[in-house]
Amino acid sequence: MRPVRGQIVLLEERPPRVRSIVFGKGGYVVPRGDGRVLCGSTMEQAGFRKEVTAAGVQSILERALACLPSLGNAQVAGMWSNFRPYVDGEQALVGASVLKGLFLATGHHRNGILLAKVTADAVAEAILASL
Repeated sequence: MRPVRGQIVLLEERPPRVRSIVFGKGGYVVPRGDGRVLCGSTMEQAGFRKEVTAAGVQSILERALACLPSLGNAQVAGMWSNFRPYVDGEQALVGASVLKGLFLATGHHRNGILLAKVTADAVAEAILASL
């Protein structure tokens, strides 16, 4: 398993105009309903370097503006980066490990939130089977 850095840019527009999630051209725009708009994201093999880079921000903003040109007038409210757990072969590690009593739920990369329920069910099943 290794980290894959993802950078995100937060824009703010008043009054809020973006009302739905937009995917396209390698990026996405997620409105928060209060005028804040998340724009993302990068996928970088950067080790554990958590910095935000000029190239990353440029890439994100180019893709966001390609999706929604009206965001060109939005204020930049913030930016950050964090890591996604990546497993070679892109298969998450879920269930019992080789160490007795250690159960895994990691390596989902970009799909952690999407797979949360099925992962929780699989780990619970593995724990119950070990009792």
